[in-house]
Amino acid sequence: MFEAINLDVGFSKNILVSRVNQTFEAGKIYTIIGDNGAGKTTFIKTLTGFVPIVSGSVLFNKRTIDSFSLAEKSKIFSILFSKNNIDPMIKVNEIFEFSLGIKSRDLEKSPIFLEFNEVFEISYLLSRPFGVLSDGQRQLVLIARSLMKKASVYILDEPTIYLDLKTKEKLIHYLKTVLSLKKSLVIMISHDASFVNATTDHSLKIENGVLS
Repeated sequence: MFEAINLDVGFSKNILVSRVNQTFEAGKIYTIIGDNGAGKTTFIKTLTGFVPIVSGSVLFNKRTIDSFSLAEKSKIFSILFSKNNIDPMIKVNEIFEFSLGIKSRDLEKSPIFLEFNEVFEISYLLSRPFGVLSDGQRQLVLIARSLMKKASVYILDEPTIYLDLKTKEKLIHYLKTVLSLKKSLVIMISHDASFVNATTDHSLKIENGVLS
């Protein structure tokens, strides 16, 4: 179980979201919506331990999130943030090798890659440097890096940015079938109303410092 209890999010002199009490259930997709600057990204960074808790607590399996080591958190969470600092010269297969621990020569035989590639057909990108890809292709690689990793909780910050309609439909299918069958918990931030309506089990809005 993953839950926030009396959680204040933000910084000591600037509370963005206050007194959050929310349980996130495995096998469900939750989307955080709200205006720019409402505190959505800070909220999910606090849930995952990237931003310190102002007050209250976040529990994963009844253990406080700040008691987990970085190595332990890396096994619990797989995170897609809206910004990245990937070296443009690194090849796509090397990105996956580093994140998944699978040698490039074995990647196309890996069950987890085959499962993802069956839906998204990304094998043609493997030998290309990240920097030569289009914005949409880069976003797809980042999504692949996040969703192919084995985790208990998947955090996706604006996953559909730069995606064309066809790829967005594939992502909807993947979230609602593959990850759903694995009973994975997905927490997203999105301004894409059609995507939210097609995927989300529970929509949570941050407005005026309150999550509801």
